[in-house]
Amino acid sequence: MSTSSLKTIDKAIDLLWAIAHGSGSSSVEELSSEIRLPKSTTYRFLKTLQTRGFVDASSEYGKYRLGPSLSLLSKNSSRNGRLGTLCELALPVMRRLSSETGETTFLCIKSGRETICIECIESRQSMITRFFVGEVRPLHVGAASKALLAFLPDEEVETIMQQKLSRVTTNTITDPAKLRNELKEIRQKGHAYSDQEFIVGARAISAPVLDERDIVAASLTLSAPVHRIENSNREILAAQVIGAAREVSASLGWKEAQA
Repeated sequence: MSTSSLKTIDKAIDLLWAIAHGSGSSSVEELSSEIRLPKSTTYRFLKTLQTRGFVDASSEYGKYRLGPSLSLLSKNSSRNGRLGTLCELALPVMRRLSSETGETTFLCIKSGRETICIECIESRQSMITRFFVGEVRPLHVGAASKALLAFLPDEEVETIMQQKLSRVTTNTITDPAKLRNELKEIRQKGHAYSDQEFIVGARAISAPVLDERDIVAASLTLSAPVHRIENSNREILAAQVIGAAREVSASLGWKEAQA
């Protein structure tokens, strides 16, 4: 590894420490001064770390806080937390679903106004779709996100709707009225579907994982290239995803009679 690469890593660590030792959230100006980097460079560091979930935008405009990916790192050294328990319970189910369908499966949670991947089992086929652990996506884009958003309290959903819904591909839903209708349909069917909303050439099916309080804890998703999720097999795959999500939900203490 080159000296410049090591210096970049060193500064990224300094940036994380500066946020951790701050008042909970820090501005670019504060962090730039703390780690002695130009504001433009500090901003680029923040955006890179935010993409992988190590930094999150604060509720205070223009400020940043530590992100959920740090919890994922600690999860690997200590599996006793709730996040670790969720992953431990979901992994065997995800592996079986991936084996039975031949497709990629992943587990996501809500992080602020974004969705973060916390586990992934990749397909063994030559052409696959990926959602890396620690990767974040907008909370309104794609099946994994919509399966989370649809089962949140109405006030949280409306908070998201008040924001500008960003477009990732031409298929991304950015019309609040259209998205509200789709979320209603997701609640009725028990699963979400997306057709190239985040990645061109990929489709996905996702179902919510509910905890003992009947609150959405995560979404369990199956994703594949468009030619492997079609009208001919979509409902069959959806039933498998729903079944897998309910199995994980039951392990968390959710009782189907509550639904």
